[in-house]
Amino acid sequence: MTMWSAVKESELRAFWPSDDPLRVLATKWGCSDAYISQRAKHIGLPSRQPRGHAIRQIEARRGLLGSAEARQYLVVESIKRNTNTARLISRLMDVIVKDKLVDAILDDGIETA
Repeated sequence: MTMWSAVKESELRAFWPSDDPLRVLATKWGCSDAYISQRAKHIGLPSRQPRGHAIRQIEARRGLLGSAEARQYLVVESIKRNTNTARLISRLMDVIVKDKLVDAILDDGIETA
């Protein structure tokens, strides 16, 4: 378990409003998400629960987009189309699913019946 200090409290206060999941800080400190959540509650920080869904969506998009170049490409393309990146990703996913394009896009050796 990690020892608590004024430095960690200040780091937690700076981290709290971010959209990063608690596991980022937990991994850095070598503790659990629950420990960080309890410490935040103990020092009077507001609950992140109402933002939980939004934070998970942001994390999923980060994983989906992968590299910085991929993210930048989608930002540029969304600007061209006068929309935001999340909406562009949603539209792309809708087309892929509606038109059953997964096999056409991925060459992963999985054969469908």
